[in-house]
Amino acid sequence: MDMEQIVAMLSAGTAGEATVTIPPGSNIFDVDKILSVALVIHPGELINFTSTQNLEGRLFPDTYQFYTNDNVADVVKVMTDNFNIKAEPLLAAGSSSVAEQKETLIIASIVQVEVPDQADQELVAGIILKRLAAGMPLDIDATVCYAKLLAGLTSTTPAAPKACQLTALDFKIDSPYNSYLYKGLPPASIGNPGTSAITAALHPQSSPYFYYLSDPVTGKTIFAKTLDEQNQNRVKYIESN
Repeated sequence: MDMEQIVAMLSAGTAGEATVTIPPGSNIFDVDKILSVALVIHPGELINFTSTQNLEGRLFPDTYQFYTNDNVADVVKVMTDNFNIKAEPLLAAGSSSVAEQKETLIIASIVQVEVPDQADQELVAGIILKRLAAGMPLDIDATVCYAKLLAGLTSTTPAAPKACQLTALDFKIDSPYNSYLYKGLPPASIGNPGTSAITAALHPQSSPYFYYLSDPVTGKTIFAKTLDEQNQNRVKYIESN
């Protein structure tokens, strides 16, 4: 070690090992908080590091061994290398172009946040493609939650990375990630999906459904064929709780 490295090590203190688990669906803000709580990086360091390169979707969710006061560039490399090993081959095998792979990853990031079960993820992936083909807005709450994060209107916690409360004003946020205002897919991923969601996006399930919602009590996904049926489900499962 040269003198500069010795001084840096002494200034940082003795580094300890840190086992960190990144849940599937965590976005870059969640990952930053999880890593900083574990003392792997300083708060905001990951967000600042990735400000010039959008790595959302490529920070693969998994359990990692890092060091406290680790180098953020090294942490990012470990996570993106893991993505290249576990996710990139799936995308390359299922999509013929870089543009198609990007779209698949965006869809996977949405279904990962929206629904936990892979069978339901395949159905939701199919619904997303049906809405896109029909020229309908996607109307997906998870994209509005992400728009809120980007606008600095909310924050998430490592204990509940997917928790998001929306108000009527939130659905008016002027952001390309707001799928209630803008048709088509968001410009990039809204989180970091695992292999099950990527597989679901590559194998969307056709169905008669156009709508779905999550039962807040059981977490079960409730599907609907028509808007009237969806509204009835909303009254039954959401407004009555």
